[in-house]
Amino acid sequence: MRRFLQPYRETWQEAMLTATLEFVWRELGITNIYYHEFRTGCDLKRIRYGHPPRSIYEALPRKFCMHTAAHIPRFLRGDRSTRRLLKRLNAPRFYTHGDDLQTTRTERSACS
Repeated sequence: MRRFLQPYRETWQEAMLTATLEFVWRELGITNIYYHEFRTGCDLKRIRYGHPPRSIYEALPRKFCMHTAAHIPRFLRGDRSTRRLLKRLNAPRFYTHGDDLQTTRTERSACS
């Protein structure tokens, strides 16, 4: 089995995010998608040990031309306990692929 899957190892992350985005856009009709940064995700999910691969939350959003969000997603601000946790976090960061963009010149040129 390992030998069979080896050729797909390099593109697996991109394939999974592509399939996820396609499903969310086409089937669910959601166009403004948020993706948390590595540290923010670990803190929100209260992951202390066994962190996921950092590249999923750093390199992958850039490959998909996601940009730094201007603010915390609205659906997270609606929950009281999540709001408290977000206040305690040191500068929580999210990426977005939707309309709510705060793009830098570098981010815009990289995805043009």
